Parts: sequence; C-alpha cells; structure tokens
Amino acid sequence: MRRHGSFGQASPFRTCIALVLSCLSVPVVAPARPAGDQVQHRFITLGTGSPSGVYYAAGQAICEAVNRAAKRRADRGDRIVTICRAGPSGGSVFNVRQVASGAFTFAIVQANDQRAAVEGIDPQRVKSVPDLRSVLSLQPEILQVVLPRGSDIERVQDLSERHINSGNRGSGTRLLTNELVEAYGASLDEGTMAETFSMELDADALCSGRLDAFVTVSAVPTPSVLDATNRCGARLLPLQGPEIEDWLAGTADLTEIVIPANVYPGIHDPTPSVGVRAGLVTREAVPADVVRDVVAAVFEELPLLRSAHPSLESLQPREMATEGLGAPVHDGAMAYFTERGWR
Repeated sequence: MRRHGSFGQASPFRTCIALVLSCLSVPVVAPARPAGDQVQHRFITLGTGSPSGVYYAAGQAICEAVNRAAKRRADRGDRIVTICRAGPSGGSVFNVRQVASGAFTFAIVQANDQRAAVEGIDPQRVKSVPDLRSVLSLQPEILQVVLPRGSDIERVQDLSERHINSGNRGSGTRLLTNELVEAYGASLDEGTMAETFSMELDADALCSGRLDAFVTVSAVPTPSVLDATNRCGARLLPLQGPEIEDWLAGTADLTEIVIPANVYPGIHDPTPSVGVRAGLVTREAVPADVVRDVVAAVFEELPLLRSAHPSLESLQPREMATEGLGAPVHDGAMAYFTERGWR
C-alpha cells in the first residue's frame, strides 16, 4: 500500500504529551510549604495514555479518588494530604521511562513491561528500572489485530511490510505487536508503520484504506474497534496455534483469552487472542505513606473507578491486590493489602 506524506507530520497528540509533561514535571513528591495552620499538600503526578483510552480514564478516576480522600482528611483536621494530577502520555513503555526520570510519580503500565523494566530483560525497548514497584492491578487488556473487510491478511506473518498502526513508538502495544510477529518468524518494517495516527483516528484510516490494519491492546469492547466494525465491517485476526503457545510459554504475564462472540457488530464467532493486565506502578523511593494514601483512596472510591470506563466495571479488590503485578509490590501497598486480609 502506498504511504501518505501526511504520516510524517508532527502529531498533535505528541505535542499534547510534551505540554502535559512540562506541567507535570515536579519532584517525586513535592510538598507545598504550609503557612500557619494551613494544610500541607504533597503533589503527585500520574501518567496514563491516549486521551480516548482506558488508561486515561482510569488515571483520571484514580486522581479524583485521591483528591476526594485529601479533602476528607483536611476536613477532619489532618495537616498533610496527598494531591494527584493525571495527564495523557505515550503509553505503557513511555510511562516506564517517565517514572524512572521522576516526571511521573505514578503511572499505568502493562504487567509484562513492569517485569521487563525490573529484570532488565530488553533495555533497548523497555528502560531498565530495578526499583520499579507495583501498586495495584487494573483491567485485563486483550491484543486485537483489526483488519478491513475483504483484507487478504489471513496470518500474523502477513502483517510484514504492511502499513499498520500498532501504537505510539515506545508503547506497550508496539512492543507486543513486534513480539507477536516475531513469534511467527517474521518482523515488521518500521518504515511502513503509521507513526502519527492516534487511537481516535484508527477506524477512519482503516475504513478509508489508509491503513492495512491496526493493533490495540485494550479491554473489550474497545471504542476504536467498535467504530471500525460499525463503519466498514472490520474483522479481527484470530491469534492461535503452536506459535502462540510457544510465545506464551516464555512469558509469565501473557495468557490466552477469548473475545466472546457478538462483542463487536458482525463478529458472531469467538475470537482467540492473548491478554495482559495493566497496573499502577511507582518507584521504591516514594514514601510508603504516600503510596498507602493512593491505594486506600482507590479502594474507598472503587465505585468511582469502576464507573470511569466499561472495562473497569468488573474490578475486584482481591484480584487488584494479587493478580497481574509484574513488579515487586511497594511496601506501602503491601501494608494496606495485609491490613485488608488480601495478602
């Protein structure tokens, strides 16, 4: 497929990320100097993902929960409270780098990327951050390869040298897509990747013929996939077979998942795929009481988080404390989980 010149232009989404980072760049925990009897605010920042995605919705809800808790504590006379600010970002792998640099105090990161960062598995793709720590887990996310109706792509290896969007450079989606194709003995041509498409534009680009496929790793139903199936009868590429089994055998964080029938219009059969949980992370140096404030606020306001996005509706506290944690659990989070009897 012919490449279009507009793909090389500056992305508004990247500009947005740069502006957000400039606003959120504060020390790991930045205390405001109290005057007299004023309440002291400890500011924290939280990196999310694309503004239309579940990471952003979850991050906004988490910060809202933290800020509600701060108001309650201030009202009852506490002198020190934690205030949270969340903003969009480039996604999972990008968030690892920003947490490591101190630009984000907390961020949402896929479990496989957490493990890669802690263990230094592939530092060229995921920055090595040995002191990265899990705080809690969130929704399971499913790898979905979306094709236009009538596409001649029938196998994973057919994605090679096609014009596809598999997320921002440095995102967890891009990393997983590369691993998927490599599991079939093929590779993606970085020169044919759509660098400037954001999640919001995937369906339009696919249905208008400007993309051969797009890939998303997100909870279902995914808005961009719903849009594509409604607009132009898009379909999903099944992910199954010995190559998938061998790939999953080599990772602790991916698992086989089946997308149920009729989740998307026109897709009447179950679609086999793979998935991974996303979760909230920080660094070991963040004080335990700050992390505990965040964790306690999330569970005190769990209905708020569940209502933030359809994929968060089924979150269960014990699972959030025990499953899909790709990095060691931070002491502040572990203390709260132990108190609640979940660990």
